[in-house]
Amino acid sequence: MNKRGQFYIIIVLLLSLAIFGLVAIPNRLEEAEILGDFNSLSQNYLTESPKITNYVLYNEGDVSNTLTNFTEDFIDYAKNINPTIGLIYVYHDQREKKIYVKNFLNESIKVLIPGQSPKDLFGSEQDTINDVSLLIGGKKFVHSVPVPIENYEEGYGGFTGSKLDSTEFVRLDIGGIFYNFRTPEAPDLIVVLKSTQGNTTEINIYGKD
Repeated sequence: MNKRGQFYIIIVLLLSLAIFGLVAIPNRLEEAEILGDFNSLSQNYLTESPKITNYVLYNEGDVSNTLTNFTEDFIDYAKNINPTIGLIYVYHDQREKKIYVKNFLNESIKVLIPGQSPKDLFGSEQDTINDVSLLIGGKKFVHSVPVPIENYEEGYGGFTGSKLDSTEFVRLDIGGIFYNFRTPEAPDLIVVLKSTQGNTTEINIYGKD
């Protein structure tokens, strides 16, 4: 290869590296910005949720349903800023001697409590695949369609929430990683917030023993 050809190859390589740099740097900045937003959003939920719980307790209201509604509104708002954010909360109702667990992640979890059967909970952001059958011209056609799990939800007796007997310790299995907690006293909660951007996953935990 002559020197002129080598010169052009070097120029092409340099231009390719320059273009990659221009693309890669904004991507890294965007990733850092989203994860930074995740920390701010996490702190917002960790600050406000106990206030909501305390207010409803003071007024002798229904904490579990109010907390669910508040969290749904928070998730809707937070996803406009960080589309991958999700959370789990555990609330201990000492009046009923029950523990309420709700999964707002995009993955299933397992709740492990001593002396009780393990409880699998779907994430509210997950879909289930359902077959829809159509009869056209005497022929049956079957088509698979995704349906959000939340469409089947029935409070804490459904797919994403559970009401369990009171206990001193709670263990959560999230993606094969176990998190151990001591059951808090109201208005405090156990909260696990999670966000994934590219190859980076951030987890903020409140109430870990």
